Amino acid sequence: MRHQDGITLVEVTVLLAVIGLLAGLMTTAAGDLLGQSKTVRAQEDVQYIGRAVGEFYADNGFFPRTADTVDGRPGTSEFGALISDAPLPGTTSSTTLWTESSVSSMTLHLIRNDVGYQVRDVLRPRGWNGPYLSSAIQDDSWGHAYLVNSFWLDPRNVIQDVDGTKLGAVWVLSAGPNGVLETPFYQPRDAARLFGDDIGYRLQ
Repeated sequence: MRHQDGITLVEVTVLLAVIGLLAGLMTTAAGDLLGQSKTVRAQEDVQYIGRAVGEFYADNGFFPRTADTVDGRPGTSEFGALISDAPLPGTTSSTTLWTESSVSSMTLHLIRNDVGYQVRDVLRPRGWNGPYLSSAIQDDSWGHAYLVNSFWLDPRNVIQDVDGTKLGAVWVLSAGPNGVLETPFYQPRDAARLFGDDIGYRLQ
């Protein structure tokens, strides 16, 4: 029988290699889980924002599409996109309209009613009855704003106008992990899809 006073250098090397391998696997798994949790959070947020826009419409009978009001109703100062209060994501040459069109804060319309919509009360069965969003919904999992191309919101929910003009699909978007919007501002409603790693919820 061989007497062993300790472990050999080869055994130490093998043991360290196994520990290193296990640590690497655990780090990779933790990174994957973190990435998945960020994506899940963004997916939940865009759905939540989409539902908030729907609830706003159900209460008011119109969508938040103008930055002014006339007697508590939509005015004439239209904007192209609603954005949460966070840094804008990057854009490509084909997605600049998301940020270059006039934008308005979701907070003004869905959280605080800074625009001055008519408020619902016992005498008015319809009117602003928010907040529709939590003030915690600002930046996505990667630190950028959520956006809604609200210019295309239409209560008729049709694919095209009577003159044949195809209406644009309406998205609530996060630019995703790369922080760059890749889904075009305009896509016809009958052929719309998400591009790149954008995370979106389709409203119309």
